[in-house]
Amino acid sequence: MFRVGRKLSMARLMVELVEEIVMLLFIEVRRGVLEIKHNIKSVEKGAVMVVLGAGLLFFGLITFTGTAVAVLTIWLSTWLSALIVALGLTFFGIAFVFSGLSHFKEFTLVPNDTLHRVENIFKDYKKVSAQHHAEVQTRAREGRRDPEVQLRKPGQDRAA
Repeated sequence: MFRVGRKLSMARLMVELVEEIVMLLFIEVRRGVLEIKHNIKSVEKGAVMVVLGAGLLFFGLITFTGTAVAVLTIWLSTWLSALIVALGLTFFGIAFVFSGLSHFKEFTLVPNDTLHRVENIFKDYKKVSAQHHAEVQTRAREGRRDPEVQLRKPGQDRAA
């Protein structure tokens, strides 16, 4: 939060930094919860569509199987026609089942985007903190003090 025209003490700035970090973490937790809800709704929609599709596919396959056996009995015996159709349907059924299962493997309740954002925030915070610490160390070695401290008169209170 920018405050123009006011100089704040280092302690007050640190308190505000901690407050803003806590607020940011609460916001990220809320975003993580929303991300989890979105993932769950997405899987729910997918599951409903799979069930409806499977039901329609079941009735369609029954009709298709009867038609395929009837057509093949023109050239082959009935049992051989039924066997060929059953093998084909079994092969495609297994392929579809494993294809569908591979889509469920990608589902996770972990809010990965939120975790990456929080991780990046902490990396940035550590980097800025390390830079500030290095600047303070450099000023201390050179004998300089904080410019805000130098502007105060001897009788002034240190806390703003």
